[in-house]
Amino acid sequence: SSPPYMQIHATCARSDKTTAVLNVRTMSTNHPSSPRELTVSKKCMASSNVVR
Repeated sequence: SSPPYMQIHATCARSDKTTAVLNVRTMSTNHPSSPRELTVSKKCMASSNVVR
């Protein structure tokens, strides 16, 4: 029942563990999408090229 982005962050953890930890920790608390969360997520995905 994990959201798609949880898998993205898990993969991204390979290149940036700190960013991935922040994302997983924030999203694990079931928080709504916040500007900070989205910014970190986009930076993480851009670094690992997981999502276009």
